[in-house]
Amino acid sequence: MSKQKLKKAVKEYLDLGDYTYKFVKVSESEIKKNLGFGTSDWDPMVAYYVRNCLANRYTGMGHNIYPVPDVWSLDSIVIAEKFDLFPLATLSGTETAVHLGTGEVYEIAAETFDMDYWGGEVEGIHEPSLLDYFSSRIEAATAPGPDLSYLELRDPEAIKSLEKIKQYDLFIRALEEGDLDLLKIVLRETRWNRRTLAPGTKYNLLESCVAFIGTEEVAEYLVSEKGFRIRGKVNVNDHFRRMEAVGKENVLFTLIKFDGLEEVQKKHSVNFSRMMVRLGEKGFTLNKEQEG
Repeated sequence: MSKQKLKKAVKEYLDLGDYTYKFVKVSESEIKKNLGFGTSDWDPMVAYYVRNCLANRYTGMGHNIYPVPDVWSLDSIVIAEKFDLFPLATLSGTETAVHLGTGEVYEIAAETFDMDYWGGEVEGIHEPSLLDYFSSRIEAATAPGPDLSYLELRDPEAIKSLEKIKQYDLFIRALEEGDLDLLKIVLRETRWNRRTLAPGTKYNLLESCVAFIGTEEVAEYLVSEKGFRIRGKVNVNDHFRRMEAVGKENVLFTLIKFDGLEEVQKKHSVNFSRMMVRLGEKGFTLNKEQEG
């Protein structure tokens, strides 16, 4: 593997990110300063990558490649000492790192970096080299995407004939966009109701998609007119936190106001009370009759 091929592949991938960046030269002394040791025992291509192929900002397509100086703030010295790994990229829920000695690239669980031991478990990607890794990322980012034209369907008969997973995608789209007309078509043609489980899950439709609801109107329709409920045995606190984090307190409050979380209130009273306090601090409060 030539160093020129590696840098060309890195540049081609970073260019897909549509951000202006530049490569940063990293000296051996800077590596020693941040890791506590140099590159003499590293795979030559890994050493070349760290010295010559790190950018000055996050970029890439899908996998966000760690830049300088952020890569050093990851407690990289601990990661390198514990696992012989150097962080490459971050993706939702996973980290990608290269082995200092072998040059192999692994996608691993994000929490691995906080552990004391890593047994070689891989969450996704496992490539034999940095060149293979960046080449595969380029291929994945430039491959033709799937046909998503069905997401534009509004014809009831066409929606009825879709496979269930695509109907579910349309259901989510209707929730996200607050498209009440589409939502009514999907529910009518699929005959889904409050007891229907989301495809491949143990959760009903509201439990699986509550964080996707985009408007109060849709929330009220689901719980008030269609009788959808979140069951008390289901822990969906993460969904509620996510809704609060993205400013959907009004939607969450609508679900509560029309009794969509009645079982949650009874079976998770402490967490529910805390959530109501947070909502109250933002001006969302029930009247006494509703609280009862």
